[in-house]
Amino acid sequence: MAEKKVGEIGDAFRQKLIDMAMLIHANPKQKKHDLAQKMDVSIRTATRYLRILQDLGIAGFEGAPKTGGYVLKDDFLSDIEQ
Repeated sequence: MAEKKVGEIGDAFRQKLIDMAMLIHANPKQKKHDLAQKMDVSIRTATRYLRILQDLGIAGFEGAPKTGGYVLKDDFLSDIEQ
């Protein structure tokens, strides 16, 4: 599968990624299934969104697999706060 750049992503899909990032920002360290439920999407779709956010350097997983969760990267947070 060819890797897409941010500018090549459609508006609706881009908005879904922004919504996911906003959820992570509002409540860091959430599990994938919690994010999927809050966005009303399947876990597979949430996984796809999270993988894209990770590939873009926006989000990452922090902590142990059982107790950790998704957070926004410090680099990304400092960029949006400026």
